[in-house]
Amino acid sequence: MQIEIKDVTRHFPGVRALDGVTLTVPKGQVVGILGENGSGKSTLFRIIGGLLDPTSGTVKLDGQAPCLGTRARSAYLAEAMPYPKWMTIGDLMDFHADMHPGWMNDKAASLLEFMSLDRSRGVGGLSTGQRAKLRMVCCFARRAELIMLDEPLGGVDLVARRKIIGSLMEEYREHGQTILVSTHLVEELEEFLDCAVFLKDGNIALSGDAEDLRATHGKSLAELFSEVVE
Repeated sequence: MQIEIKDVTRHFPGVRALDGVTLTVPKGQVVGILGENGSGKSTLFRIIGGLLDPTSGTVKLDGQAPCLGTRARSAYLAEAMPYPKWMTIGDLMDFHADMHPGWMNDKAASLLEFMSLDRSRGVGGLSTGQRAKLRMVCCFARRAELIMLDEPLGGVDLVARRKIIGSLMEEYREHGQTILVSTHLVEELEEFLDCAVFLKDGNIALSGDAEDLRATHGKSLAELFSEVVE
């Protein structure tokens, strides 16, 4: 799915979360939306996902404004995604199967095994890291053309983070989905990124092809991130 964002702003009372963001993401790219908390990453994802309207500017997904149709073709993993504590993991899988026509039961089962999550476990008893893994299962078990991952690694230990994100990125790259991933853990993700967009205070401070950025500046994306933040 191709994404075209033009002059997008979003104001909240007393806050300008996005300020004239313009960005084009070609189909099939893995793009890092990189910035500190409060830089506008989550607001941008919610606008692309059709969950929030921009104050001004436009967003097009394959030439279409965000709507129910584009939401059905997208999977969005929010940084905070509460699930009913009374459910078991199996209940949640069944719920998603009923809600999403593109849900893949076999894929969900294999992802649960990969993440070491048991269908019989109660959602309310999961650790922070286990809940993060469960959110990723709920996202990647959908047949989607656009996958948006908002800080997907929070609460997951270092070894598991690299195993999970590496396996999922490589697998889904082969299927041509467009993947947007927001994070401040740049060093762990940069090897998987085709492009990088650095957000600061609601503005794009720097963006481009990942290899071109490294070659032009003679620095890693993690080092560029530190410079942008400072």
